[in-house]
Amino acid sequence: MKLEFDIKEQYQELKVIIQNHSMNDEVQTVMDKLVTNKKVESLFGYEDNKIFVLKPSDVYLLYAEANKVFAILESTEYRVKEKLYRLEEALECEGFVRISKSAIVNLKYIASIEATFDGGLVVIMKNQSQEVISRRYVKKVKE
Repeated sequence: MKLEFDIKEQYQELKVIIQNHSMNDEVQTVMDKLVTNKKVESLFGYEDNKIFVLKPSDVYLLYAEANKVFAILESTEYRVKEKLYRLEEALECEGFVRISKSAIVNLKYIASIEATFDGGLVVIMKNQSQEVISRRYVKKVKE
């Protein structure tokens, strides 16, 4: 994919032109992202009988376990009622990327990625939490 930008003061509105040899999955993906790309302002985190408003920029990682989704912040963990795949779609533009079937991470909070003895990879977050990167998602993390 090739991107070209033409920024001039004379333009009154944003105009996006997509050029390709055919209407294919790549074009459809770009169009979908342009149309549905809404910034997520907040998430609701649940702990005991309290509801907390979480800023996505404060979330280190989100993971699913036993049909529940959890958000890990610097030193706290909250239950989140949204589905992980919906959070992945909504937070992709915020710097989140899927690393396994059950986890997505905020790239800005990755401290390191380490190899395991069996050839796998583990992401170490800045708050020292760890999550295994599935081989299937290694390429996405590297991008």
